Amino acid sequence: MPFQVGTAEERKLYRATQIEGKDVLTVDVLMMRPIVEDAWESRHVFAWLDRAVTVVFLEGLTKMKGMGDRHQNLADLENLGSDFGDEDP
Repeated sequence: MPFQVGTAEERKLYRATQIEGKDVLTVDVLMMRPIVEDAWESRHVFAWLDRAVTVVFLEGLTKMKGMGDRHQNLADLENLGSDFGDEDP
């Protein structure tokens, strides 16, 4: 899914979902661009199922969700307890 194509904030999101019985795993992969570089730089690597998984911290996730223009992003931010957009200038 491309967002804001042709702008400095252009980014692409790839989503993969694996279903095994009743278990569903969905992973979003965001292609690194300068607009989200600070979120990427604050990442952390965890071991999961004998593999290394790179995850951005809450601040980076909040920034990336705030950049999205989907209703689901706003719902995700609310569920994360974020007040994105209500920050002091």
